[in-house]
Amino acid sequence: MLITAPHAQGPGADVFTGEIAWKVAQATGAYALVATVSRRAKLEDGNPADYNREWARNTPFRRRIDELIKRYGVRFIIDVHGMESDPVRPDVDLGTLGGRSAKGKLVSKIVKRLEEAGFDVGFEQEFQGGDILEYHCDGERVQGVQLELSEELRELGEYRAIQAVLVVVNTVLEEV
Repeated sequence: MLITAPHAQGPGADVFTGEIAWKVAQATGAYALVATVSRRAKLEDGNPADYNREWARNTPFRRRIDELIKRYGVRFIIDVHGMESDPVRPDVDLGTLGGRSAKGKLVSKIVKRLEEAGFDVGFEQEFQGGDILEYHCDGERVQGVQLELSEELRELGEYRAIQAVLVVVNTVLEEV
């Protein structure tokens, strides 16, 4: 299992997503890949260093995902992102590219377990998933979800974001 945090560095960071990825990886034995460059920085070709976009497929960050899949047998990716808190947004919005990056039965179980843990869960309400899922997850051999965590869950001293990712990891480990 691989937990990615492609927008972990500021400016423009999804605050605390890197720390969340690292802590969950340490607790579970999963791999973690955390960006060390702001998505507002520029790549050599002039595009933003947003590792969740098609133009970033040949960056070291994305090549490392390929290596972890091929060399170490990663079969599931949890792509951790942050969203602003808003009364109309859920705590967690789960994206699967319209069901292409993960099997429906597993996604349903993830949603159910998150709800049982007390989270307000949306399914692709606003975020369907980005190019990390598009390029690296075929929905069969390698599955994945994009996990958008509300700002409220990611506040300093708040551990519910870590709990949410742990729920996903444990559900996947039971099912895959």
